[in-house]
Amino acid sequence: MNSLIEFKYVDEERRKSWGKKWDSVLSRMEERVSCGGKFRLTNLQRTAFENEDFLGSWEGRTFQGKNLIIQAATSAGKTLLSELTAIDMLANQKHVLVLVPFKAMVKERYRQFSQDFKETHIRIFASSSDYQENDEDLIHGDYDIGILVYEKLFAMLCQPNCRILENCGLIVVDELTMMAMESRGPKLEVALEIAMQRVGRTLRIVCLTTTDCDVKYVRKWLNRTALEEEGETADGVAVIEGTTRPVGLDENIITLDDGLCYQQHIPRENGELSPAPANQEMQYRPFMELKSIMQKDRQSTVLRTILQRLAKERDGHVPKTLIFVPSQNGTRKQAQSIVNELGELFPPRELDPDFEQALQECSGDGDMKKIRELARRGVAYHHASMSYGLREAVENYARCLDVIVATETLTVGVNLPFEVVIITDNKVYRGGSTPVSLSQQEYKNIIGRAGRLGLCDHGESYLLIPSSELSRYTAQTKPVPIVSALAGGKPQPGSCREEELAPFFLPQLIGDDITADWIRTIDEASLSRCCGAKALDPHVMLESLKMCELVQQEKRKRKCTYRLRQAAEVLAPYAFSLDTTWALRITFGHLDDMADFPDPLRDVTPEDIRSDRYLLDLLFLVCQNDEIQKGHTLDLAARAGDELSTFRPRLIKLLRALLEDETEPAELLPGSELEEKFLAARPSVESVDYVTLFRVLTMYYWTRGTVFSEIRRKLDLKRTEEDTPDNDPLFSAGDLERFAEVCAFQLEAASRLIQDHYLDAATLEQENAPDSRAYQRELYSLSCRVKYGMPRELTLLANRHIREIDRQMLLKLYQNAKKRRMSLIEYLYEAPLQERRHVISDRKCHALTRQLDARYYAESAEALKRKLEEDPELDLRWINSLLKLAAESSDVKAAEWFDQLKTVLQNCRRGDAYPLVPCSQITLHGDGTRSWDFILNSPKGPTLKSVQIAFLSKAEADNVTDLSLNRYFTMNKPIGERLLIVPSASFREESWPLQKLVEQRRAEGDREAAPGCGCIMSSMALIGLISSHVIMDSRIASDILYQTLTDLQGFVRGTIDRKADNYRLNEITGHKKQQARYQILLDSDSEPQRLLEQLDASADLKDYRLLPWGDALEHEADPNLPTVILLDRTTLENRRSLSHFLYKQGHQASPFMNCRVLLDSSAALRSWNDFDSMGFGMRWERNNINAYPDICPNIETQVSAIRRFLNHWKSDSYQVAISYAHYDDCGIYQPKQYTKIEWLSGLAEALNEKLGADSFLFDGNRKARELFSGLRETALAEYRKVPVGIVVYDDFYLSNDYCRSELKAMHNGAAGSDIFYIQSGPVTGDNVDILREILGGGVTGSPCPCTQEALDALTEQIVRRIRGKQNA
Repeated sequence: MNSLIEFKYVDEERRKSWGKKWDSVLSRMEERVSCGGKFRLTNLQRTAFENEDFLGSWEGRTFQGKNLIIQAATSAGKTLLSELTAIDMLANQKHVLVLVPFKAMVKERYRQFSQDFKETHIRIFASSSDYQENDEDLIHGDYDIGILVYEKLFAMLCQPNCRILENCGLIVVDELTMMAMESRGPKLEVALEIAMQRVGRTLRIVCLTTTDCDVKYVRKWLNRTALEEEGETADGVAVIEGTTRPVGLDENIITLDDGLCYQQHIPRENGELSPAPANQEMQYRPFMELKSIMQKDRQSTVLRTILQRLAKERDGHVPKTLIFVPSQNGTRKQAQSIVNELGELFPPRELDPDFEQALQECSGDGDMKKIRELARRGVAYHHASMSYGLREAVENYARCLDVIVATETLTVGVNLPFEVVIITDNKVYRGGSTPVSLSQQEYKNIIGRAGRLGLCDHGESYLLIPSSELSRYTAQTKPVPIVSALAGGKPQPGSCREEELAPFFLPQLIGDDITADWIRTIDEASLSRCCGAKALDPHVMLESLKMCELVQQEKRKRKCTYRLRQAAEVLAPYAFSLDTTWALRITFGHLDDMADFPDPLRDVTPEDIRSDRYLLDLLFLVCQNDEIQKGHTLDLAARAGDELSTFRPRLIKLLRALLEDETEPAELLPGSELEEKFLAARPSVESVDYVTLFRVLTMYYWTRGTVFSEIRRKLDLKRTEEDTPDNDPLFSAGDLERFAEVCAFQLEAASRLIQDHYLDAATLEQENAPDSRAYQRELYSLSCRVKYGMPRELTLLANRHIREIDRQMLLKLYQNAKKRRMSLIEYLYEAPLQERRHVISDRKCHALTRQLDARYYAESAEALKRKLEEDPELDLRWINSLLKLAAESSDVKAAEWFDQLKTVLQNCRRGDAYPLVPCSQITLHGDGTRSWDFILNSPKGPTLKSVQIAFLSKAEADNVTDLSLNRYFTMNKPIGERLLIVPSASFREESWPLQKLVEQRRAEGDREAAPGCGCIMSSMALIGLISSHVIMDSRIASDILYQTLTDLQGFVRGTIDRKADNYRLNEITGHKKQQARYQILLDSDSEPQRLLEQLDASADLKDYRLLPWGDALEHEADPNLPTVILLDRTTLENRRSLSHFLYKQGHQASPFMNCRVLLDSSAALRSWNDFDSMGFGMRWERNNINAYPDICPNIETQVSAIRRFLNHWKSDSYQVAISYAHYDDCGIYQPKQYTKIEWLSGLAEALNEKLGADSFLFDGNRKARELFSGLRETALAEYRKVPVGIVVYDDFYLSNDYCRSELKAMHNGAAGSDIFYIQSGPVTGDNVDILREILGGGVTGSPCPCTQEALDALTEQIVRRIRGKQNA
């Protein structure tokens, strides 16, 4: 078995359940893993395939199998096996969750799954602090594959009405060893515990880990549900272990005392399922003489020697190398040292343009200039304090580098192409001032980065240590058990284990009556108890929760029970310590039952939060909380050391400067603790308070949108003008990002603590009713601002997963917009192109506008409501009014509905703007019809446009019988300007009456049957469309809303992707080229910028014009230019301007010969050629099949197809020629040939219809007739150039000199063997020899029957041959 598809067909049941749809996924997985080479299974994968427990079995849709633990060396293929288990679940209509420990791994796995499953319509969503827009979909179970960091699943399971587990069949846990980590393990453990409690045996858990750990405790824990259901003998967990490495490794340990190298060779597996080949014993040999070298220089000397020897073995080229150093500042110094001391191995080079651009856009990071300088020598560094964008740039362009110097940030889970790993020191810093030694397990994991499968064939590792540490890494030790992070450890002073574990028990107590027995039951089933931990005292835990007012006692007969208070349920997803929980409740709770405690924010209003009036105090209150005080990020005391005392007066001076600023002074609360501690006549504060003040000041500047370089100038107290860039700064951009995320996390929790809830609907109707949730919404908005570090206007655009768009770039755009007195959204659409391109590329500008388009996408009213309420700029009463347009009640009248629509449009206010005012007029006409009026912008000034709009109540919609809908519309309006709104409830039916009418008429043979209006839209679709325009400038919103409404056609049920950029394409991208060689019609939402960048870089393809959608398409499309269409059938059907454009292409004199359609998959091609499917209620022209689209799955094939198309396309060239003899060519009248002329006329008509008369060299066509009336040699020249020929021959033909000349011209010219020969009569005598002489052999044929079927078949064959010749 050598392929995944073969594996699929081994088992009959699997072949049936999986079906052919997964073959393309399996093929892409093979291609990705093999990196373009030949795919081969690893020993681990072969072992798994032969294990019946690997996939288990199914009874109907119920999984019958075991949980699974896969143990193997790094790069042995564990991830691929987990993907196969995911496919098995998806094939059986189950959902899959993939849990990873780091945000970088979420990004990597998301990209990987998206590529592998791209043709399957599988809903793949990612979730981390950088991917949040699909969290609601995941929580409500609307996904197929979810990729989450551990903490996200924990938080989601704490949400009320969470349905993420409802149809979940599989949870994959990557990097299982993280279970033992105090920072990540507890939330993973509790999340899995909840999942097992709620779902039981039908949920499968697959864990991936390395062979150097013992999984006995985890195995026992995962077997618990099987024991409960099947008894003591149950075995519900299978372990599949791989004992070999698919890539060999030479492990070297060099001792710095004596210069000895201890070496062991770990061989690669041989492909046989035999016991692992024995590793060579650790042997030692002299590496180099070190006695004469000072101790402090030995490490750098050995490192330099290693790199020199590696380069010498590879003809002077340094292999891809990862160098591990323990400290962040060490990465900078080591990288610079390598370039300085080994310059001959790292000569200057041209930087990849994309890499250069990615670095330039991280200009706000202080490390950017240094990394760009080093990268031009093939070297870079990487550590956690770098900004997210800069770290991502180094990771994405690692292929351009020879050496990366990094801390632990690149040693877990990231799959980068390293051949060599060098560990310069086995000591690492983990939060404290004292370094600790790497464990043997951690060491093995790091060197496992060398020689990754599919990236290189062999790996090498080097560890530099003193000889006293040698035994730590060479001794044969037993695998280290994976234990629960909740199992023990010494509690903090003044605390107990029950108190420290209480926050992790809260999610398991939500909604239940809490008793001591219930807590005891949860504890007994936990992993910590499987690891031998001491039993918890439930009474102590309950007492701890009572002390923090998180539970309240319920009075029951003979039974003491408790229930969680609302605050406990709100804070459960955050798992804060009880001290932090108490502090947040006192500070932000506003709870009636806590009136005895001081409330420092009781007099703060929502407007105060919105205006940053007391921002310093708010940040100070958060920064004093227990979780932040114990953190090490932005720890001034640790970074400054003995210099801390000199910084104190400078910090107070900065605080005073903020309060006394002349332009925008900060304010402090009455009785502010900040003022008491730092501004009193004799301040008496401890060092920890100055650390807090330092953090508050950095966060103040950060939140207010100050650029990083300015923050560092103000607050990097350690540096002076004489300092060198190599000095260790007090903080980096990455430090600010991480600390801001921690603070924002607490502010978000605080916003959810506010007791106020929505006012009821009746109160919301009152004109002057207070907005009871304003305080909460403003606090949540502040948490977003703190997280992303920018003004509130930018938080809608702040989302780090948009690749390489960082804070610095958004702030620059914001400043430019302010100078032009524009909103940022207005600036993105209307700023001068060259000015905007100085800050952001067209590709990234589109990514931002695309994010705006998708901001309020939602499939239900509830989901849309949640998204709208997150925007504090929108009024809750307006949101409630908008959702009334759904008109779910069957008795809603049209007049009432239109009044509601008018109210929504007129009262829409976001901040100080009224975006929908230019389109807020609904006019009732004398004939009972209504028009929706739009004021549009044009070069000549405002223009009034209108759309006829009608509304059907649910009762009317369910009983409609008139397909023409004439009673609702006047006939003087084009059909494209007629809009019918129907309650969403009618669309939920399988097929509502109007659809049935269309289907019935078409079944009766009326292919033209269609509704009597342009678009029939559900009320929910209209609500979503309106809400997507509220964040836009009014001048833009009205234009795009009008364009969208008049361009949509057919039945529109759900969320509408407005695709705003497509209607303003040339305004945004500047691609309206006057001297265009060809034109492109595409969807800007399909991320075409990579393709356009490649076209721009090609001298023969750069002269193109992008065609906009909508009304502008007809005016800007040049009928004389070749057109490339990069749209699928669904998109073309859904928009009127696009389907009309395609119709014109198919009904020109030369149908589709002037355009080329490129599709991305075979599935898209099948859909294109499916004439019988209706799609959107609109007819699909049979003639569209004749476009013969090409399949181009990637950018490279698209560029090649465009180049081929343009090289073969000429407006005056012939595509096919026919050669035949006229009956009077020899001066002899032969009536028997007259029937042949009639037959040829029929063939000519068919080819003219398919190819166009101007593309067919036939003397019956006007253009060709003029050619034949001139010099005969001119006609023969055209015969030589045609790619395909047709010859109708017999004795009469071969006796004609002209005919023989035409035959020779085609045979010896471009057509060559691509000639269709049709023998229409006998060939006798000398003519047989003549034919053989011309063609090099006899050619025989049979007369073509004079039937329409025969003509159609021949025509199709000829057209396909022409297309094939063009694509060759």
